[in-house]
Amino acid sequence: INDTVVDVGAAEGNFSLSVVEKARAIYLFETDEEWIEALEATFAPWKEKVHIINKFVSDVNNDKNITLDLFFADKGGFDFIKIDVDGAERPLLKGYEKLLSSTTPLKIALCTYHQQNDEQEFTEFLIKKGFN
Repeated sequence: INDTVVDVGAAEGNFSLSVVEKARAIYLFETDEEWIEALEATFAPWKEKVHIINKFVSDVNNDKNITLDLFFADKGGFDFIKIDVDGAERPLLKGYEKLLSSTTPLKIALCTYHQQNDEQEFTEFLIKKGFN
């Protein structure tokens, strides 16, 4: 595959672990301190290509939060993103507008079960951004 993968809400890192051999680089965003230590141990064999970021992905930039637009401004973007942030998907998407609007092909796996209207709202949002 050779994709750059972003795993927002990585938890124990199961998804990223399943693609680590095929990925060019992986960015894991996780804020639970108990998971951070486990992620560091799990991904130690791939430390040259797996980056663990202990911040919330949101629509603001400060000590505890970062937007994907800012984080990837100097990294050239990514190819695939998995998003499972326990109901905080809306601010994450708001802080991701610039990258979503780029012409770079992008694959998205977005959880739509945290709030009742998630599937409909996110589908409409992504269609407006040119996704299918």
